[in-house]
Amino acid sequence: LVDEAGAVSRTDKAMEAIGGAFSRLTLMSQWNEMLKVGVAALEQDSLIHKVTSNTLSAFDKAQLVRAGVGDADLSRLADMVARHADTTESLGRLRTELWEDKHMASLMERHIMSLGDEVVLTRGAGDLPAMMDKELVKTWLQFRTFAIASVNRTMIPVAQGLSMGDAKMAQGVASMLTLGAMTYYAKERLAGREPDLKNPGRLAAEAFNWSGLIAFFPDLWDVPAKTLHLPTFSRFMSRSPMETLGGPTFGSGVNFQLGVISNLADGTLKQTDIHGIRRMLPFQNLFYFSRLLNAIEGEIGETLGAEGSNRKDFTTRLKEEVPSKEAK
Repeated sequence: LVDEAGAVSRTDKAMEAIGGAFSRLTLMSQWNEMLKVGVAALEQDSLIHKVTSNTLSAFDKAQLVRAGVGDADLSRLADMVARHADTTESLGRLRTELWEDKHMASLMERHIMSLGDEVVLTRGAGDLPAMMDKELVKTWLQFRTFAIASVNRTMIPVAQGLSMGDAKMAQGVASMLTLGAMTYYAKERLAGREPDLKNPGRLAAEAFNWSGLIAFFPDLWDVPAKTLHLPTFSRFMSRSPMETLGGPTFGSGVNFQLGVISNLADGTLKQTDIHGIRRMLPFQNLFYFSRLLNAIEGEIGETLGAEGSNRKDFTTRLKEEVPSKEAK
C-alpha cells in the first residue's frame, strides 16, 4: 500500500517480521520443520529398501520420473545406493554427499525435499496461476495461495497415488482425514463452541476441509452457502461474505467502514464491532492468549456500553472460552 520505488518498503519488512514471529509463536514453524525432517528420514529409508530389493511400484517410478529419474537411470541410482547408502541404523540414509554421480545426488536430494513439501504444504513459484504476479490479485487472494497450491502439491499426487493403488498414499489420506477431524475438534473447543460430533456428515465435511484434500472448494462454497442459509464450514464462522469474496484486506476494510465506523458515528457501537477491531490486531488469535484477549474484549464492551455486551468481573471472564456475549 505504501510501496517505495526501487526497494522493498519498510512496511513490507515490518509485516514480514510480524508474519515470521507469528509462525514461531504459534509453534507452526517448529511443527513443520519436525514433520519435514521425519518425512525425509522415512522416505530415504523406504527408497533404499525398494531400490535394493527392486520392488519399486508404478507410483514410485512415476514420482522418480517427475524428479528427473527415468527407467534408464534406475541402474545408476541403484549403483549409488548400493555403494553409499547407510543401513546400519534403524532408518537408512542415502548419504548423497558421498555419491560420485553428483547429478543423481542432486536429483535425489530435490526429490526427498519435494516429498516433504507435499506432506507439509510448501508452495513453489510454479504452483500459482500467472495472475498471481499482479499486486492487486496478490492482495485479493492473500491467504488463499496455499489452498491454490494444494491442487498441484496435494490433490494431484493423491489422485495419482490412489489411482495406481498405492497403499502408502491410502494410509496418508486416512492420516490427513484423521488430523483434519482432530483440528476441527480442537479449534471448536478453543473457540468456545461445541463440536458437532453426533452428525457424521458434518464431521466428514470438516475432516475433508481441514485435511487440505479439497483445496479451495470451501472458499467457493462459503458465499452462496451463507446467502442461501446453507451449512458452512467452521473456518468461515466469523467471516462475512464480503471478507470471503474480497479477501482479508478489502473485505475487512469494507466491513470496518460500513460496520464499526458507521455504528460509532450513529452512537450504536456493538460488541461485534469491538470483536471486529480485535481481529485486525497482530497476534490476536494465538490460542494460549485467547482467554485473556476475550476477557479484555468483554471489559471494553462493558466499559463503552456496547450493544450486546454484559456485566461480569474480569476473573469470571478469564474462566470463559468465548468473548463477551449478550446476556440472555
